[in-house]
Amino acid sequence: MKSGVAAIMAAALGWASPVHAAACDEAKLASLDRGLTEMPGDLHLSVAGAGLVEACRLPPALDKAFRKVLMTGEDSFARLAGASAAEGDPALFLSACPGGPRVMADAARRFGDPRVGPREEALAWWDGCRVERFAVATREEWSRAGAGALLAIVTAQWLRETAKLSPARVRTYTRALAGLDAPAKRTLADRYPDDGLGVAGGRAAGAAAIEVALSDFEGASDVADEYVATLRTERARLADCFAAPAAPKALSMRLTIADGAAQEGELVRISKSGSTTRIDHLDADPRLERCLLARVARIRFKTLAAPTKIYVAVTRGTQPALAPDGVAGGVAGGVEGGAGKRKR
Repeated sequence: MKSGVAAIMAAALGWASPVHAAACDEAKLASLDRGLTEMPGDLHLSVAGAGLVEACRLPPALDKAFRKVLMTGEDSFARLAGASAAEGDPALFLSACPGGPRVMADAARRFGDPRVGPREEALAWWDGCRVERFAVATREEWSRAGAGALLAIVTAQWLRETAKLSPARVRTYTRALAGLDAPAKRTLADRYPDDGLGVAGGRAAGAAAIEVALSDFEGASDVADEYVATLRTERARLADCFAAPAAPKALSMRLTIADGAAQEGELVRISKSGSTTRIDHLDADPRLERCLLARVARIRFKTLAAPTKIYVAVTRGTQPALAPDGVAGGVAGGVEGGAGKRKR
């Protein structure tokens, strides 16, 4: 990121930049237009990326960025692709984002800050790059932009100033790349409005004591520890869900927590063989999953904007011995198992 800031500053001083090849094929753009109309909004980023690569002679940095996103098949990679496009063509980035080096430096400082979530990041790009100039969205709409926000900004500038596309097409493609037309994600509370038990306080018959432990996480270690500590204080509430005789003695939950609540959740089984880690949905009684996730959805966590994914081992009674497949508590390698990525 620092090298990218240096490159952008060099461009600001008038150093050489890549020559942009113009022109897009009208028939292929029409095909892209139809594709965006027919495909659901959560696929628009990949549809727009593939369509622009096919239809336009993009500048090298943009072409490379799109091809990386398409190759990985993961929209989350669009964040890195946007930074790569900005660093690879600093003159284009400067024309797209008047804030230039300051905006990029601020983005580098925000990285890994648990107080900065998708909304804060999107609005930082909106303000720093003056996205309102493109007339593609309102500020509130842009606050829902996803990982493709920066890639969308850089692309919008090229589509408007170099490819000379119509304002309507610039708007459509920019919104697609930024993820603005994707359906709103349903939170865990939306998916599970009740626990299915109808237990109003107290303990369910047959409920047993449980233990919870952090197995792995993606995000900051201190934040993950704090979230699991909160779950630990709510063990009695979760234990009610294990009242059914068929409930397993050990399982794992994969939770994504942000803004003080669990946004996503799933019961999983994680197994490890050599250097390979496998994560599968746990084939358990759906009533157990409904109960656990409904109750987790109503637990209040520390309010931090950045999403943190945690893997939590849940066991009834004492911690089970390590199974032959390397699984303890439903999680590979026990409490220190390697299921995720660590940022310390």
